[in-house]
Order: sequence, then C-alpha cells, then structure tokens
Amino acid sequence: MAPQNIVVVGATGQQGGAVVKSLLDLPESSSRFRILALTRNAQSERARHLVSEHNGTVSLIEGDNADPGPIFASQPEGSIDSIFIVTVPGQKTPEEQQAIPLIDAAVAHGVKHIVFSSVDRGGDEKSWTNPTTIKHFLAKHNIELYLRDKADKEAGGKFTWTILRPVCFMDNMKPGHAVLHVHGHVGRRAEARHQAPAGRRQGYRRVWYQGLERPREVVGQGRQPGRR
Repeated sequence: MAPQNIVVVGATGQQGGAVVKSLLDLPESSSRFRILALTRNAQSERARHLVSEHNGTVSLIEGDNADPGPIFASQPEGSIDSIFIVTVPGQKTPEEQQAIPLIDAAVAHGVKHIVFSSVDRGGDEKSWTNPTTIKHFLAKHNIELYLRDKADKEAGGKFTWTILRPVCFMDNMKPGHAVLHVHGHVGRRAEARHQAPAGRRQGYRRVWYQGLERPREVVGQGRQPGRR
C-alpha cells in the first residue's frame, strides 16, 4: 500500500511539530506516511534538522498558508490525503486568512480530509453557537463554520473534516499567566479519548492523528454535529 501523504502546517512550531512527532512515533511510520512539513522558512535550523532526522519520511514545503497556491502546485493533484491546519493569533495575517484560503486550496486540490485545531468554547454543542468575545476564539469559530459549511456545499461528500477543540496548553503556563485551566498537548494524545459519535458524517474533539491516519473510521456517515 502506498504511504499516505499528510501536510502538516507549522511543522517546526509547537502544535505542528508535536503532530509530526506523534505520527512518526506510530508503528512502521516510515512506510505508512509521507509527511509534507509546511514551513515559512525551509532554510531555518529547525526545518533542516527535521528533515535530516527523518530523511525519506519528512519533506519540506516552503510557503505561506495565506497564499496557498504554490504550496499545492508543488504536488500532483489529488495526491494529498490529509492536512493538519493550525492558526496563530496575534500575527500580521488574521487567523481567518491563515486558514480559509488554505481550506479552499486544499479542497480544490482534492485533499480528502482536513483537520483543524480550534479551541473549546463551552462543550461540543455550545461551541457551534458560542463565538465568545475573545478575538482569537471568535476567529477560530468563524473558521469552524466555514469548514463545516463548505463540506455541506461540496457535492458527493468531496472531503471530510475533524475539528479539535482543546483548551489551554500546559506549554503556555509560564510565570505571569493568570489563566490556569490546562489540557493535554494536542500532538501528544496518542489514544482517542473523545470519538465522533456514530452516525455522524464529520467529527470533532477527536484526537488528531487518528483523524489524519484513519479519517473514515473517525467520521462515519450521517447527521452533522451542531445541526438538528
């Protein structure tokens, strides 16, 4: 069986790097996956170290997820199985613009499954209708709705998706932080603790690597979450 091609956004950062590490920790990962690590600077020390450490399994793609055309142009159409998307608040490019053009380009390219790392806003059902007044929570809420609704509009179930909604990361707990609600790091959750309910076409609060590796097991078929 040919290895699955998985694009990981921010592969040299915290979440993306943890995604890459956890995929590579899976049994026989070198024959099961080809990881396309998206980075803004392929010449950075972290990018070069990532490739040298996992030569043959990890390849670099240099690009800007706000301008994703060149990212997908470098790969044969329909060749990418999954993509992991994470957005970063406080950047020059708003979070919606970090994710939405990338989602559109991925779907147009034929990517089969999209995993988006969002944030919890009061539980699975409330999160769909509770953007909150926190700027980066609102941005991620908008991206979630765009991803869900785009899947609705695409005929024939063109792609499936998984949304992760962690809360605060332990990695962010540094002296001076006032918020002390913590959650395990997305990339280190090696077992599924919250599975998409049976009979739903899309999944949420799902451990990321199973959404990337076995999307059909994650998503099932049927009613959409957040819809009556």
